[in-house]
Amino acid sequence: MDFFIEINDKVAHIILYTPLGFLLRRALSLHKNMTAPQTAVLTLIIGVLYGISDELHQAFVPDRYADAADVLADAVGVLFGSTAFYFLRKQQPGLRAETNE
Repeated sequence: MDFFIEINDKVAHIILYTPLGFLLRRALSLHKNMTAPQTAVLTLIIGVLYGISDELHQAFVPDRYADAADVLADAVGVLFGSTAFYFLRKQQPGLRAETNE
């Protein structure tokens, strides 16, 4: 039973961090001096740092604990969201295209 709880927890982290990755990539793509690879890397860095800060916060909350696997799941979610933006913006003219790909 604990295995399924752990899997559900990781899936929840991925689902919650996917929109973060999408929106971060969207915001960073508005900077004219950044290339697509630069926005991808910076999106991942910011998303992972946010996930780490979330886990560090949980270390100080009673009955909660920090889990490195949660940070990994957060990173996967950020990557999914960032990748979704990359492909969606090619299909949607309303999303600003990144330059210098």
